[in-house]
Amino acid sequence: MNSGIKQRKLSALAHSPPFKLALYYAFCFSLLCVALFWVGNVILTNTIRAKQFKAVENKALEYRAWFQKGDTEQLNARMNEQSLQAGDILFVRVLGGDMDYLNYTPNNTQEMPLAELAELSPEAEGSEIMIAGEAWTLASVPIEGTELTLQAGKNSKALETTLSGFRIKAMLIFIPGSLLALLTGTYLAYRFLSPTRKIITTMNDILESGDLSRRSLPDATGNELNSMIELFNELLNRNEKLITVTHQSMDNIAHDLRTPLSRMKMSSERALTKESPDKETYKFALESCAEEVEYLEQLLNILMDVAEAESGAITLNKKPIAVYKLLKGVTDLYEFVAEEKQITLHVECPEDLIIAVDRVRVLQSLANLLDNSIKYSSAKTKINLKATTVKDWVHISIEDQGIGLMSKDIPHIWDRLYRADQSRTEKGMGLGLSLVKAIVEAHGGKVAVISTPEKGSTFSILFPAK
Repeated sequence: MNSGIKQRKLSALAHSPPFKLALYYAFCFSLLCVALFWVGNVILTNTIRAKQFKAVENKALEYRAWFQKGDTEQLNARMNEQSLQAGDILFVRVLGGDMDYLNYTPNNTQEMPLAELAELSPEAEGSEIMIAGEAWTLASVPIEGTELTLQAGKNSKALETTLSGFRIKAMLIFIPGSLLALLTGTYLAYRFLSPTRKIITTMNDILESGDLSRRSLPDATGNELNSMIELFNELLNRNEKLITVTHQSMDNIAHDLRTPLSRMKMSSERALTKESPDKETYKFALESCAEEVEYLEQLLNILMDVAEAESGAITLNKKPIAVYKLLKGVTDLYEFVAEEKQITLHVECPEDLIIAVDRVRVLQSLANLLDNSIKYSSAKTKINLKATTVKDWVHISIEDQGIGLMSKDIPHIWDRLYRADQSRTEKGMGLGLSLVKAIVEAHGGKVAVISTPEKGSTFSILFPAK
C-alpha cells in the first residue's frame, strides 16, 4: 500500500506544473550546454591543431636551415640535440631526386611506422594525416635551389589525448550540471508558482465545502505572483458580496411579496364569492389589485437598484457638477410637498463646490433623504440642506426638526426593510435609506446620522472631494 501511495505521489509530482516547467528549463539548458560544448570543442580543437601545425612547420623551417648549412650531418646533430632536450619532433624526412633521408627521435619509445612514412607524398601536410591508424601533424617545406622537400611530423596522440580529456571533463560537468539545473529549476518553479497552488487549493476548498469566505494568503517572500492572489481574493470578495446580496434580495422579495399578493387574493376572492356581485364590487377589486401591482412594481425596482448598487454592478455616469445645483434641484422637486406642511427648506452651500458624481443617482439619494425629513417633520418647522468641505471629503447634510430616532434604531436604519417603531405611522417600504447607502458607497462615499428623539435628525452623505 505504501508503494502505491509513493507511486501516486511520484506521478503527481511528474505531472505537476513546477516539475514540467523545470523539465523544460533543464531541457533548454541541456541544449544550450550541448551547443556551447560543440562550439567550444570545435574552436579548441582547431586552435590546438593549428598551433601544433605551426610548431611543426617552424621546426621544419629550422631543420631546413640546418640541412642547408651542413647537409644531413648538421641536421642529425641538431635534431638529436633538440629531440633529447624536448622530445618534440618525432621524425624528419628529406626526399626528392635520389635522396630519401629519414630520421626520428632516438629516445622515442614508440615504434616508428617506417613503411607508411616511406609512402608519404612530399606534398602531404596537415594536422590529421592518418599513418598506421593514428593521426599525425605534418609540415612540408621546399629546400630552395634544389628539388628536395623537407618534411617534419609529430604524432598527434598527445593532442587527441588532451582533447579527449577535455571532452570527458566537459561531460562530467554537463551531466551533474543538467541534474542540478533540473533540481534547482524544480525548486525555483515550485516556489515561484506557490501563489497558483494556493489559488487552486482555495478553489478546491470552496467547491468541496461551499464556504465562500475562504481566501488565499500571499507569500511573505514578495513573490511577483502575489498580485494574482490579491486579484483572486478581490474577485472572491465581489462574488461573495454579489451572492449574498442576491440571497438577501430573494429573501426580501419573498417576504415583501407575500403581503400584497395576499391582499390581491383577498380582494379577488371577495368579489368572486359575493352572492350578487355588481359593477362596483368588481371595480373596487380591480382598483385594489392595481394598487398592489403598482406597489409591487415600485418594490421590485427599488430592490433591484439596491442590489445592483451593493454588488458593485451599478453603472455610474460620473461628471463634475456643482453641489449647489444638486441641492437646489432636490429642494425645487419637494417645494410644494414642503409647503403643504408649512416646512421651510433652506440651502447653505458654496456655489463653487464641485464633485464628480452620477447626477441622477445622487439626486435619487438626496430625494429619499429629503422625503423622509419632510415626512417625519412637524408642521411649521425648518429643514436645512448644507454642504461643506472637510479635508478630502465633501459633506452634504440634511438637518430636520422631526421626530428623531431612538439610539437602538440608529445602527439598523440603513438595513433593507428595517423600519423604526415611530416611523410605522407613515407609509413606506423600508428601502429608502438602504438605497441611499448603496448609491453613496458605490461612489466611494460614506453615510452617517445624528439623531435625538423628538428633536430631529441630521443625515449626512460624504463623497470624496477628488
